[in-house]
Amino acid sequence: MIAALERVASGSSVADERSSSRGEHAGRPYLNLMIATRDVCALWRALRRALLADPALRDACIVVREGDDEWRDAARLHHFDAREPIDPRFHA
Repeated sequence: MIAALERVASGSSVADERSSSRGEHAGRPYLNLMIATRDVCALWRALRRALLADPALRDACIVVREGDDEWRDAARLHHFDAREPIDPRFHA
């Protein structure tokens, strides 16, 4: 799954920079993949295509856009739990 996201990030002309970190929360491992971009919408389109094409990836990911004011204006773009709210601005 991680390799699929890495491929999207490395294959996208709008992914300027990538970094990752691993950890554990409540006994469950996680991976944060951070992708810096000048074009959030284009990167989100590429990531969304990857999520839609891979049910295992879609069912394991949370995608959040950090805002201009860092996390104070972040937008949730995807959550593996469909009951969680997402920001409609990125789903037109």
